Amino acid sequence: MFSIQAAFYTVKQGPYSAVINASTDEGVPRVPPLQVTAFNTSSSSILVTWQQITPASVPGILLGYVLRIIKADDVNASNFIAMEHDLSTSKNITNLETFTLYNISVAGFTRKGFGNFSVVHSWTDEGVPEGPPNSVTGSPTSTTSITLSWLPVTRELQKGIIRGYHARLYDTSGLPLNDTKILSPSLSAYFSELDVYANYSLQVRAFNRKGLGPWSSLVNVSTGAPAPNQIPMNATADATGPDTIHVTWSPVSVVDARNLHGYRVRYFPVVTPNLFMDIMAGRNYIEATITGLRPFTSYGVQIAAFSTEDGNYTSPVYAKTWEAVPSAPPTKLGISVRDSQSLLVYWLNVPPEHRNGVIRVIA
Repeated sequence: MFSIQAAFYTVKQGPYSAVINASTDEGVPRVPPLQVTAFNTSSSSILVTWQQITPASVPGILLGYVLRIIKADDVNASNFIAMEHDLSTSKNITNLETFTLYNISVAGFTRKGFGNFSVVHSWTDEGVPEGPPNSVTGSPTSTTSITLSWLPVTRELQKGIIRGYHARLYDTSGLPLNDTKILSPSLSAYFSELDVYANYSLQVRAFNRKGLGPWSSLVNVSTGAPAPNQIPMNATADATGPDTIHVTWSPVSVVDARNLHGYRVRYFPVVTPNLFMDIMAGRNYIEATITGLRPFTSYGVQIAAFSTEDGNYTSPVYAKTWEAVPSAPPTKLGISVRDSQSLLVYWLNVPPEHRNGVIRVIA
């Protein structure tokens, strides 16, 4: 506030007028609140505190404080929630989302508007997961074991840091048989010592620091069938080209066929009998063609029926792929002058691995 008097001046100064008192208009606070802190008080609330703005920093009457709250990952800066507050220096903000990082700004205000904001960041507390793991599948890994696999809980439903998973195995009557805890980041559980060729149900749920989430839907899985007892009979193998062999066999007995998944055809080059490769054929097939072989090469072929595990293999039958054109030229080709009318042309043979047959003519 200012006091003002006026006087005229001619030869000398005349008397002053009566005193007039006047104030300049208000302005916004010159400084933001200091020592702003924020910490969660629950999974949906954050308590914000700050230091009072001093009167010397407010050109006017401080009416209170304003808080702006926005999720830290919100790309639209105008999506904040604003709330005016009285002259007290704390505010418990409620109805927030679980386990979410917020940017919180605090400023003082007068009749003329807001001052500068102080910004602080805080997470709301965790809550229990609100969704189950995704894409839950089970598969037999042997005649007495099952593996359960899944993908993480949808990010928006995790509501915290997923610490692990709780998987459960049930028998056909729904009685729990086995519980196991799997710590993150693993996404599978292994159940062993089960009955052979038996049916089970499984499910899984996630947990974090606050507790367990909901169960996934049950998945039904059978342990593997025992390996077929009998071997396929009448196995034959015949080359049908430079890189193919056709294989045939007779089906296994009706008893074994109940658990049959298919047939495995195992083959190997005779010169390297431990180098096994294989192809598979469905349970209703009694023939298969092996492709991608080396020309003019002898192969041994064995067949086994399989379920979860392979049965016994047949004794090897043999076939040699057909010849093919050489896949490389002769090496170290050279010419020597013998006399005025003749030349000697010489070379080394094609490397054995590229002959692909019997070299009969040099052209």
